Amino acid sequence: MDHDERTDMVRSLQAILAEQADRPLGDTDAVSGRTLQPFSRAGQAAADNLLDKAVRALEADDTDRARRYADRAARLPFDDHEEAAPAAWAAHLRLFGVVTDALEASEPENHRWLEAALAVLETAEEPARFDLRDVLADIVQDYELPKTERRRLRAAITPIPDRATLFDLDLDELDLSDHIMSILKARAVYLAELGALSA
Repeated sequence: MDHDERTDMVRSLQAILAEQADRPLGDTDAVSGRTLQPFSRAGQAAADNLLDKAVRALEADDTDRARRYADRAARLPFDDHEEAAPAAWAAHLRLFGVVTDALEASEPENHRWLEAALAVLETAEEPARFDLRDVLADIVQDYELPKTERRRLRAAITPIPDRATLFDLDLDELDLSDHIMSILKARAVYLAELGALSA
């Protein structure tokens, strides 16, 4: 871990501990282990910060800078409490968030969120394709959808073979960074598709 990563982690941890100390029971939950550990929260905060910067770099067409942030996020320590790499969660949630935000903002007769997702599913790199499949499978399970949307989603995701989720894959730092970049690029394509369909 380089100096910047250590600084990011320390600042995140300090902010979390300060917030905990101001609560009526102080940091009891951190000591008890019954809720999310401060170190878990600090790791996730650092991953979120780095991937937010990677997203902004991609928006500025600076893929090299985005990759550097993804590399740093992939090097964050494995979270034993959450049993996942913080960057894996952060990347997945960025794709999940844009798709579900578009769905929740849609009127029942507006299928643009789905059209954009299906377009990305057809063209995405394999890591992002699997992650988007997981996002869409969660939507089928958790959201009330019109029958036509549910049928189209199931038809699109069924041919994609089952694979362990990103959080369960045993990836080295380079492979995790590759997966992160693939997912962030798919997120950008999804937003572009959504914008084009809305024009």
